[in-house]
Amino acid sequence: MKQIILSLGILTCCSGVFGQMIHGSTLITERSYHNEPLQTGLRGFAELSPMYNFDDEAFMIEASGTYGFQFNSWLYAGAGLGVIRWDDSYGLPLFANTRLYAGQRKIKPYFNLRAGYVISATSEYYNPGYTQRIKGFYFSPSVGLEIGRFNLSLGTTEFNEEQKYTNKVYGDTENYSIWSLFLGFGYNFNFSNRR
Repeated sequence: MKQIILSLGILTCCSGVFGQMIHGSTLITERSYHNEPLQTGLRGFAELSPMYNFDDEAFMIEASGTYGFQFNSWLYAGAGLGVIRWDDSYGLPLFANTRLYAGQRKIKPYFNLRAGYVISATSEYYNPGYTQRIKGFYFSPSVGLEIGRFNLSLGTTEFNEEQKYTNKVYGDTENYSIWSLFLGFGYNFNFSNRR
């Protein structure tokens, strides 16, 4: 009799554990359905970023595009080109871009790093003998969220402002580092056959 009771007890425990395993695997399957892992292949990003420069208390805007390769579910690397507008000055940043993802859910947090060089496209003339332009080293770290095909990011950008005096009084050129805070709105393009 003791053996029958012991056998029934073991069967009850095992059936409970087995039921939990089945239920757990169902939950895992349902959870994985909500995951959207990134596939390897060619990808691109287009982004519009309003910026605020605290030193000069000025608003700027940057539009950029990046083209590169998604190596696995957490690493993307590429190169890009942008346009920065500040008053009537325009700069063209050429940069390398690395993006590290921290998860594979529908909403994917990421860290983004851009580094390169800004080529001055135009200068702003304040008065005769004085010009200002955007040029030099370009550095832009940010954090963001990728939600399906859309990106939302917050970060900082550093580049140089060149002030040039060409009149007889000064006749000098000075460079200043500009830090700005930006909020980026982006869209993703997948060029590979798989998503």
